[in-house]
Amino acid sequence: MNASKAIFLPVALLLCHCSSSTPSDDRTAPDKGVKPAEDAATNLASPLTVSIKVPQVAPGYEGTKCQKVRLGNTDAVKIGQIHNKLSQASHHLVVSAVTDPTETESDPFDCSPFRAVLIGAPLTVTQKHDDTILMPDGVGFPLEPDQLMHLEMHFINTGTETVDVEATSELFARSSPDEVQEASFIIIGSLDIKIPAKSDLELPWAFVTLPQDFADVNFFGATGHTHRFGTAARLQISGPAGADPKTIYDPPNFTWTEAELKFFTPEEHVPAGGGFRFQCAWDNPTDSMVTYGESALQEMCFFWTYYYPHRAGNRVLLAGRN
Repeated sequence: MNASKAIFLPVALLLCHCSSSTPSDDRTAPDKGVKPAEDAATNLASPLTVSIKVPQVAPGYEGTKCQKVRLGNTDAVKIGQIHNKLSQASHHLVVSAVTDPTETESDPFDCSPFRAVLIGAPLTVTQKHDDTILMPDGVGFPLEPDQLMHLEMHFINTGTETVDVEATSELFARSSPDEVQEASFIIIGSLDIKIPAKSDLELPWAFVTLPQDFADVNFFGATGHTHRFGTAARLQISGPAGADPKTIYDPPNFTWTEAELKFFTPEEHVPAGGGFRFQCAWDNPTDSMVTYGESALQEMCFFWTYYYPHRAGNRVLLAGRN
């Protein structure tokens, strides 16, 4: 194992890609009194919908647009399910709740990729064409009346025709007024990526310590993320310094365009003083070295993990190998 230290950065991370699979919700009842997700689906109201559209994107063009839109909810709500849909050429979508009361609605504007996970209250990061996140019963995202939402869409048109690029998020509020525990997520990853030309590379196992403020939270889902050359994404929980690791995410025949969103039954818990170990692998067929970067033509190794109850603090854990 290659031990490393955790770096907690208040800067933007840059993740992106898309795929077309829908996750399974075949969970049985987790512990700590939270009911399974399939039960939660019966306690949801009609969706509240927000969307962003970038018309007439030319072949070969890559960019990121953000937009602030009102959700249109009359009352405070607690979101128990999120269904995201991304059109062709969409690369990722970040959906956040704006917490600054001075902010207002806006038309789509140019922005930097993945700043949205570090502002406001992020609800989801989506890289799939069709993606459903279903919280366990008793878990959700609380939103204020007439909530202002922040949408960030990264896109790249790799085709030969001009296309409109769109992304839509349907937010399903719980119809029950019962109290819920607030869901959130942590992003785990590394910026240390250098894949030689015409080579395979497997990143040495890296380790990040889970901050003490997040002790005893319940991790109920995770997904891995690479770009086009990714061949594997593996995530483990472990004791201090990576001891006694347990694999929680290692999809067989990993396909970067269809990275699985895996739900845990029961929820996973990090041992006291422990953290996460992770590893990605790539196959670079090009004549040039490929490194970490925000472009879809560069590479990444990230995981986002959904958990509850929400804890304040850094949402991003980066591993810097010694």
